[in-house]
Amino acid sequence: MSQNSNYFKSLNDLITEYNLDSDFVLRHYQSFIQRRDLPRLIAHYELFKKIINVPGSIIEIGVNYGQGLLTFANLLETFCCSDRTRIAIGFEAGNGYKKFSSYDKKMKAFAEKNNNDFSPSQKLLEELIEIKTADNLLKGIPRAKIIFGDVVQTLPKFMKDNGGLRLSMLYIDVNLYEPTKYSLEYLYPLVVPGGIVAFNGYGAGLHNGESKAVDDFLNSFYHKIEMKKFEFSSIPSVYFTKR
Repeated sequence: MSQNSNYFKSLNDLITEYNLDSDFVLRHYQSFIQRRDLPRLIAHYELFKKIINVPGSIIEIGVNYGQGLLTFANLLETFCCSDRTRIAIGFEAGNGYKKFSSYDKKMKAFAEKNNNDFSPSQKLLEELIEIKTADNLLKGIPRAKIIFGDVVQTLPKFMKDNGGLRLSMLYIDVNLYEPTKYSLEYLYPLVVPGGIVAFNGYGAGLHNGESKAVDDFLNSFYHKIEMKKFEFSSIPSVYFTKR
């Protein structure tokens, strides 16, 4: 049994032995969170601190189960409670990896090996957002929304319907060439100066499609981009501040 599996088995045994319900575990999550999961939470907070006074909403491409999107929504609700114009918007395919370019061979092999089991439930995510919206300072005023479907198909309509939208952060986590390049081409112009652009898989061997897409997009710039990362976390793999 792996160290990771052993950790959660031990936790489940403990929860069962002491008859702890989900309310107790969630309220005391600091006691139960695994060491390796904490850096991601801290990294998301550190990214948010950089844009707390930068105007614009947050878009995440590739939501998974909402770990990033809903963290950013909670941070907006906590630190920007009086500004209801800033929200966290997620785009999620919801059907696993389907389209692979010639740059995505490693990711394709990985997806096939794992039976393409990367599909969060749309209903689950929508219900999570409903629960959180009801808990907001102003009940019924959402801090998060998700657009489901292939981002190449859903983004044009979203852009048409939200022409005035500007972004303080663009966070891309789709691992593949086409949706990464497409998202940058459409959304990077909306990131305001001082805003953050971050990637989950840039530079990782498995995600050569995402890395290639980022390089292709940034190579068209007339100025050099200074990429950074957090020393304590591999997520995001890299970020930079728009000049």
